Parts: sequence; C-alpha cells; structure tokens
Amino acid sequence: MMSMELSGGEVSVKLGVLNERQNSFDVLPSKITALETATGRPLKVIDKAAAMLRSRRWQAAAAALSGANAGLQDVNNTRSTATVTDSDGNSSTVYVQTPNGNRNVDRNNRQVAENRAALDSLASQYDSVALKAETVYPGQFVKGFVWLSKPKGKLVTVRIPMGGEIYEFSFDLALKP
Repeated sequence: MMSMELSGGEVSVKLGVLNERQNSFDVLPSKITALETATGRPLKVIDKAAAMLRSRRWQAAAAALSGANAGLQDVNNTRSTATVTDSDGNSSTVYVQTPNGNRNVDRNNRQVAENRAALDSLASQYDSVALKAETVYPGQFVKGFVWLSKPKGKLVTVRIPMGGEIYEFSFDLALKP
C-alpha cells in the first residue's frame, strides 16, 4: 500500500508493507530513493524529526544572538543622562540605567523556550508517524511516512528496497487520490 501527496514544499509518502513471504526482511527508510520521472533528477529523502531538531538548534543560536541584541537595545533605550554640577561650578554628565534593563531579554528568553517546546513537539509528532527501520516478519504489517523534497515536475518515482528486491512506484502528483 502506498500513497503520495504534495503539500507545501514537500511530498509526503505514506507507505504500508505487509510481509506475505515465508521469511522476514528489513525495511530501511534510509535506503529509499526517489526521483523526478521526467528528468531523472533525484529528490532528497527528508528525516522530518531530525530536521525539526536541527531547526531547534539553529533557532536557539539565532535567538541567543537576538536576545543579546534585545538586551543591549533595552539598556541603551533605558539609559538616561543627568548633568551634575558640584559646588565649584564643575559639571559632568552621569549616565543612569533604570532597573528594567533586562525586560527585553526576559521576554526573548520566554519566546525561545516556547519555540523550542513547539519544535520538540513537532519532532516528536513526525517521529511517531515516520517509517522506522525494522525487520518485518511473516504476516506482519508496518506503515509510516517518508518525506521527499518538492519536485519541479508532477511525476515522481519512488524506489523501495525490501527483501533483496527493489520495488518501484510511480505517481502523478497532479492527480488527487
């Protein structure tokens, strides 16, 4: 059983495998390949859970940098000046920072924590429905999703090695199931 759907910038492939043989075989999502049928251009097989975790790391790094900037901006924006003149008539400028100098940093840290939690949740969701590498025993059925990069054309061929053979499926993404 196999179905394919184009959504946004990627293709999701729902794959179900029933072992009707007498012996077991391995399903290895890392060995699945795909290509545009018309051009032969390979499509990238995407590990969505790993991609979410990579996004989380990049976002955390970017947020740390923007958080530092937010804190600096806040300090600069809340700094006030006062001119002080002593009894001899000498004046000098004094810079005074208000106590809320870290308000933007705190707000940014909360946002970073919320974004990390959201990406962790997405990674967990993708991981729960992804096709896993496993041994399929006689009579056993396994299913899961594999994601591909978006093709330029509408015809896609997916090759799935199982039990020493390669199964090839072609799809027209223009047709709705």
